[in-house]
Amino acid sequence: MGQQYLGAAILHHLEKTHVQPFDLATLMGDSARTPESALVQLFVEVKRHKPSVIYLPNMDLWFRTISDAARETFITLIRGITPSDPILLLGLVEAPLAQVDPDLRSMFGYSLQNRVEVASPSHESRYAYFKNALSNLDKAPSDFPDAVKKRKRVLEVLEKAPPPPPKIWTKAELQEQTLKDRQTQNAVKIKLSGLMDLLKKRYQRFRKPIIVHSISGALLTSG
Repeated sequence: MGQQYLGAAILHHLEKTHVQPFDLATLMGDSARTPESALVQLFVEVKRHKPSVIYLPNMDLWFRTISDAARETFITLIRGITPSDPILLLGLVEAPLAQVDPDLRSMFGYSLQNRVEVASPSHESRYAYFKNALSNLDKAPSDFPDAVKKRKRVLEVLEKAPPPPPKIWTKAELQEQTLKDRQTQNAVKIKLSGLMDLLKKRYQRFRKPIIVHSISGALLTSG
């Protein structure tokens, strides 16, 4: 019946509130701790970040899956929350309220305002919904009642940023950069040595050694 979508919509309006999920993955994801200790730790986080929301998707399935000890621990912790604490318990149940476990219903009090049942839509309501949706497909965006003409955004004209100041190289930086350039040059020559053997026969400048001896000595001592 789309309860999960309703839960996501409710949490969207509570996005500035700390939401603590109590689903099975959060409860049993850590094998190093028991579900009971995980519940206690989650309640500590809930009380630390007030106002907060305890979110339980598929609460009926969750209530049947956990052990009796974990179930009693959760009920005890819920009853320990005072009415003045800004903590909301939001549970989603994919079953009629009459079929929900009495212990589960008791956690939400006796007021019917704490329970909202989503009934199955009738044939007439489904027809009216899709008739309205299909009729809107033929409309242009400007034909809708709430259509407004948006003003074109005018960006502020900013001044051109000045160029960065020229970098002043020190003598040590120049020597280091020169060494890096020579290393790159020698690496390229080594990789192209096969091609250079062919070029030596036709071009005079390619007849020089692959690595200059005066530079190779600097490379060995640079480390």
